[in-house]
Amino acid sequence: MTLRNNNNSKPVLLLSGTPASGKDTITKLLMNIDPRFRHFKKHRGSSEPKIDDTYIHVSLAQFSALSEKNEFVQSHSRYERKYGVSRTELERHWQQGEIPIIHVGKYENIASFREAKLDVDSVLLMVSLDTTMQRLAKRHPGNTEEIEKRLEAYYEERQELASMVVSGHSLDFDLILDNSGLDAQPIAECIANFTLDHAR
Repeated sequence: MTLRNNNNSKPVLLLSGTPASGKDTITKLLMNIDPRFRHFKKHRGSSEPKIDDTYIHVSLAQFSALSEKNEFVQSHSRYERKYGVSRTELERHWQQGEIPIIHVGKYENIASFREAKLDVDSVLLMVSLDTTMQRLAKRHPGNTEEIEKRLEAYYEERQELASMVVSGHSLDFDLILDNSGLDAQPIAECIANFTLDHAR
């Protein structure tokens, strides 16, 4: 199977969802299903020390410099940190025939990818509040401040989507899936089948 438009293809899989909606878990499962799926590392601008390899860590000054050079397809601030999707990193994935998986928080962030004329597949993972609280407690044991920040983001994102629906706007997602269950494998397989069929 080849990616759409061969070497001219710019496929991107956007995974949206509130904190603890399972984006990391689904991403790992997708990479196991097909090696062309690759977790995209965003640039993370922060004054905090590097804590893991989930992001490309840079200082706030470095992040601002990259932003001024129009290096980011999309960027935003969250949790008092800055996050950006690098054009250079995207090109690296495409040159290797890969489908980068990008985690998206707020709904408004999706527009930048559409405007950049990328071959976007967009998926929303829905999770109940009870499940979210359970997962956050497990992920950040004893860290009340971090849990509260992410719960605040949960409410903000759900309110943003609700406002769109109430106002009569359609949501710009290709798939909307409930990921509140214990087994995420069927969800990942559904996303993989949809994305790879689209990529033919």
